[in-house]
Amino acid sequence: MSELIQAYDNPPSEKAISKALDVLNSGGILAYPTDLNWGFGCDYANVRAIDKLQSLKPYHPKERPFSLLCSDLRMVSSVANLDNTAYRLCKTIWPGPYTVLLQRNKNLARQINDKRKIVGVRIPDSNLLRTLIERFSSPILTTSIPDISEYNPLRYGYQVKELYNNRVDLILDLDKEILGKESTVLDFSTGELIVVREGAGSTDFLEK
Repeated sequence: MSELIQAYDNPPSEKAISKALDVLNSGGILAYPTDLNWGFGCDYANVRAIDKLQSLKPYHPKERPFSLLCSDLRMVSSVANLDNTAYRLCKTIWPGPYTVLLQRNKNLARQINDKRKIVGVRIPDSNLLRTLIERFSSPILTTSIPDISEYNPLRYGYQVKELYNNRVDLILDLDKEILGKESTVLDFSTGELIVVREGAGSTDFLEK
C-alpha cells in the first residue's frame, strides 16, 4: 500500500525527506507536487526503477524521454552540456517553470534516453524537491501524472493515492490543491534558442 505523508515545503519535513531518500535508494517510485503539477519520480540511473516509471505511463511516446529534475546548475552540468550562453539563460530562468532541452553530457546514464543526444532538464521552484534532490546527490527522472479525466483534474494527494495505491511507494503531500500546469519547453540543443511549447513560464524575456 502506498504511503501518503505530509511533506511541507518551507522547511521540508525531515521525516518526509528521509522516507523519500529510502524510496529513491531502493529503486522505488515517488509521487510529489512540483511547482506546476503532480509528478512521478525515480532514480534516473536505476534501470528497474525506470521500467516501473514507464509502466505508470504506458502511452508516453517512446521517442520523448522523461525529463530530469536537478537541484542546481552544477548538477545540470553533470548531465548536460552548458556553454556560457546556455548557462546565462538557465541562471536567469531557474528555479522556475522551464524545461530546457540540451545536448546530453557523456556522463549521463545511457538507459534514460537510449541513443538520443538530447535531454530535458529543469530546476523546480519547490524547496521540497530541491532539498530532496540535493540530499540524493543525483537528478530525479520525472514525468507529470495525467489528469483523472477531462472533467476530473488531478489536484490533491488523496486522489493520487486512490489512483495509484500499491503502484507508487510514497506520496509527498502538501495538503493543498496543486494546479495542473505545463512547463515552458525551450530547445537550446543546437545553440539557437527555440520555443517548443509555451506553458507556465513567460517567454516575454526573449523579445528584449
